[in-house]
Amino acid sequence: MSAMGQTGNLPLTQAEWNAERRAMETLDTSLVGRRILVVDVALENEGKLGYTSKGSVIHIAKEHEYYKRLTMHEAAVFRFGVNVHEVLHQIYTDFDFFYEMAKGIPTPFEQEMFAQIFNLMEDPAIENFASQVVGGLALNALYFCIEKIYEAALPVSGPQNQGQALKEYLDALIQFGDRGIIKGGFSSDVAREYFNRTAPSIYEAINEPDGSKRVKLALEVYHTAKALWAGRSPSQTRQAFQSVTRRYAKSWSFGSGKGKNLPGTGDIRNRWREDEIHRQKKKEEEVLRNEAGYKEGTEENIQVQDKTDSRTCGKTENKAGEETNCKPSADMQDGEGAVFQYDPEIADRFAKAMKRYIEQADAGTAPDNSMEKPESYAATIQSENQQFSGVKEKNIVASPVNMDGQYADMLNTAAWIIGPLVTQLKKIFIDDRGGKAYTQHGKVSLKRAASGKVTTRMFEKRIQPGDKADMCLMLLIDLSGSMNGSKEQAAKLAAIVLCETFSYFKIPVYCMGFQHTYGVDAYQTHFVRWRNAVEERRSILSAKPGGNNFDSYSIRYAAKTLRKMTEKHKLLCIISDGLPSHFFTGKIGIQENKKAILDARYAGLDVFGIAVAADETDEFRRMYGKDYFINIVHPQDLAVQAAGLIKTVVKNW
Repeated sequence: MSAMGQTGNLPLTQAEWNAERRAMETLDTSLVGRRILVVDVALENEGKLGYTSKGSVIHIAKEHEYYKRLTMHEAAVFRFGVNVHEVLHQIYTDFDFFYEMAKGIPTPFEQEMFAQIFNLMEDPAIENFASQVVGGLALNALYFCIEKIYEAALPVSGPQNQGQALKEYLDALIQFGDRGIIKGGFSSDVAREYFNRTAPSIYEAINEPDGSKRVKLALEVYHTAKALWAGRSPSQTRQAFQSVTRRYAKSWSFGSGKGKNLPGTGDIRNRWREDEIHRQKKKEEEVLRNEAGYKEGTEENIQVQDKTDSRTCGKTENKAGEETNCKPSADMQDGEGAVFQYDPEIADRFAKAMKRYIEQADAGTAPDNSMEKPESYAATIQSENQQFSGVKEKNIVASPVNMDGQYADMLNTAAWIIGPLVTQLKKIFIDDRGGKAYTQHGKVSLKRAASGKVTTRMFEKRIQPGDKADMCLMLLIDLSGSMNGSKEQAAKLAAIVLCETFSYFKIPVYCMGFQHTYGVDAYQTHFVRWRNAVEERRSILSAKPGGNNFDSYSIRYAAKTLRKMTEKHKLLCIISDGLPSHFFTGKIGIQENKKAILDARYAGLDVFGIAVAADETDEFRRMYGKDYFINIVHPQDLAVQAAGLIKTVVKNW
């Protein structure tokens, strides 16, 4: 182990990381009651400190930029604290009820925003109940983690939020939950107004032991707060959420079940939460008085002040029966001082515990291997086809969108690509008419022998038509959040170009988008459904990237669909930026995609990939093979590259 003075940016040895993981898994398994696996964060989620995928796989960042401000031993404690937070979600969060409520929200984007608000309220709630199930090093590590994150927090009114109401509101919501005190107050009166509207519900949710009631309270807050992003585009709203939540290492965790309901408990932060609500309401009223032109001493001003100060000072009781003061202590007014008094020697104690794990591999109580291993656990540690059985999916047939003008603009762009691509494909199909060829074996050609030409190709062979036009094509479009912006437009253009081109040859095409949304592993949107009609192609414009993606499941789903077709040749094309499988690590996700692609090829399908502006193409090379993918950086490259790729695919037909 490293010395206490060394900073946390030194890489962990594998032995150190294994020791930490084993300690986490042992704690988590005992708390949740089923086998829990702890792994590093996936490549596509790099930058996150921790999150949970599915129900039984907790991801903790082995290395992170955040650790540079800590010593090596403090970084180990911090990682353990993040893990405790994640396992508390698996104990207390009512995921089933949350998913049910999310279904009532009409669009995937708004479902995502509801999930964000819910998570920001759920985080302090589960921490509130932590002492009911954990103690000792684990509870100390959680408190250490909370304090360190708050220490690094910037004032809500700071330049990082640029006075934007949504950002200031989210920043305040997080600080109110984590500490109970908002650093620096608000510079946006709108943010303060919405904070004061929703703070009572947030306070109630934090102290509510019933997980389903917390979901309902979060839904109330979401319906009020969504006015803050009304009129913004989804990408602008996501950027605002991400810029704030990233600073606090907030990320959504997945799971299943209803969670535990426990008796109410007093949160040490409640006294400051109550005072913060009171303080912000007073400031809002002062702003209103100033705007209305009230002057001190007037009857109206006296009435307002009487109303403001009507709260009883001295000793009061909160919902948990805990005594609290009307005014916060002076040392806590600006967020100074610690709320949680964690063990000051925790870093050294934790380092010694990890050293014992390394020196004695069998030290401590290992997770019980006989415990239930849910499907998601098995899927992460091994590659088995059985993992894909019983996966939830939601198949949505897209309606034709009223975007005639937009589609016409897209066709104008596509025309410069479709024309050359049709010409290239015509050559492929014209060359497929059959005929004769001279070879080194077969039936002797008298014509060739009489010509006097010196050659070893003295035989002729009848070339049978390959029926290359007797084919069908299935297109999959990755609609995960990373496909936003220019990638989204490039993916839509590539799909429309291929659909329009194959329509010219009357070749059946199916086009389906895939993504992962909250509560649904494979959310599949069906645009073009073999008829390849104009209104179906136009519906591709309705595709909206968001969430994550489960490539390997959708590849298997598409392969199963293709195998039912009667055409002689069957093509499967995946349009993506290359980040696979939402609950795998990057390496395992690539392995799963590769296996799904190989299984499709063994079943007689031809599979190729189109990378959309991928910075790194090594993943595509490993998944598809070096000759069976193209990387489209500029739209005009699509015609030549796609034609060349299709030639490679069909040359052996």
